[in-house]
Amino acid sequence: MKVPAARNRGRSAGMRLGVDGRAVLTAVPYEEWDAPEQRCDAEGTWTYTPSAGDVRGTVAFEAGCELGVWTLGGTTEQPELYQVVGDPDAGDIRILVKRP
Repeated sequence: MKVPAARNRGRSAGMRLGVDGRAVLTAVPYEEWDAPEQRCDAEGTWTYTPSAGDVRGTVAFEAGCELGVWTLGGTTEQPELYQVVGDPDAGDIRILVKRP
């Protein structure tokens, strides 16, 4: 699956997720406990965990950046990876969408 370049606060971010479990991350935002937002430019791996219900599953990354777990949503034709940052009831949502 290729999920490149979504806009996040005016800056592009992208993920290339290979069928072999490889991940190439470009300017993907992440935050550490006591630091401002940072950007991850790295290569690593990704793991998909399916789930039941409205959520199609989660994607976790091993890439040297603390990206946390992203949720897979959207449709088969237009998948989205998203993550809630901060307070689960009032946090920010980061969304990456697949480009055609």
